[in-house]
Amino acid sequence: MTTAPDSLTHGGGYHASRRDPAPEIYRVALMFGICLLHSFEQGWHDVPPITKALRACVVGFVFISGWYGIRFRPSKLIRLYATAVACGALVFAAEAALGTVALAPTLACAKRLWVDLFGYWFLNAYALMMLLAPLVDAVLERVPPRLLPGILAPFLAATFLWAFARSAAPHELAWLIPSAEGLSANAGLTLLATYVVARLCRRLDVAARLTHRNLLLLLLPALAATLLFGNYTSPFSVAVAAGVFLLFLRVPWPDWLGRAASFLGPSMFAVYLLHTNRVGFDAIIRLEVTLIDDRGWNAWCVYPLVAALLFCATLLLDQPRRLIAHATRPLWAPLLNALDTRWAKRLPQA
Repeated sequence: MTTAPDSLTHGGGYHASRRDPAPEIYRVALMFGICLLHSFEQGWHDVPPITKALRACVVGFVFISGWYGIRFRPSKLIRLYATAVACGALVFAAEAALGTVALAPTLACAKRLWVDLFGYWFLNAYALMMLLAPLVDAVLERVPPRLLPGILAPFLAATFLWAFARSAAPHELAWLIPSAEGLSANAGLTLLATYVVARLCRRLDVAARLTHRNLLLLLLPALAATLLFGNYTSPFSVAVAAGVFLLFLRVPWPDWLGRAASFLGPSMFAVYLLHTNRVGFDAIIRLEVTLIDDRGWNAWCVYPLVAALLFCATLLLDQPRRLIAHATRPLWAPLLNALDTRWAKRLPQA
């Protein structure tokens, strides 16, 4: 099987390399699902149960990283945050143009800028997962498969039993379940647990072991369960993310779709960054109020329409960043390569 990018910000240039199209197509579908999730959740209308199922789209991004693995290098972390800075600066400029933030040498303005640049929970949780991934990979590469359940089960239980129980319990009963720092849906350890599951699936060759029938028998009940218990700590959400990914791997995707997804793939993280903020969420609210309340459109037609507009608009907004990154690559790529080389010499890989 050909390899896929192992981080959210693979490449950085404007031309995608050839690779297995399935993970790229899956990545694009996941990001549209996240746009659809936000179009449901951020509006002023009833939030249907399908939003819980759509949270598996966020889990899916982490599953892709876990399936192909993250070989940590400093350049990956730098490129991750460089994308966030570029997108955050654009969001801050939009807030200033709209008058929602006053440009002035004040602490409030500085705080707003800092939040726009670095305040995304998924950005920081993913960065923490990247830093911890080498520990997971070392265990999986050196421990015999028969010993892995006893070693990894306690860690997975912390997320998919303990943290999940807190998130799934009714609000009036959640206090009965002990709490601890890191036991939350938006935590780096939560993403790392999904990373572990994906690495295990790859190590144990789950894709080859499951027939189409067995895969569907596992996927469909899990999908139904996410309508009630969908969450980033939910084992059902991880099962859905994994099952759909394995199905994507088995589909003979047409070449043109693979090329299109390979072109769009490097912008998917930017699409998330550019709309998951006050500007993006306000745009969702305004569109839905105008179309549903003012013009009387059917809400179930409006939600995917808003998601599509959001997806396309942020995709276009990201093209200047990619063009600049591609044009300036001769300047920054050698510096990052040198940094990675020094890192590898100081910390030699086994």
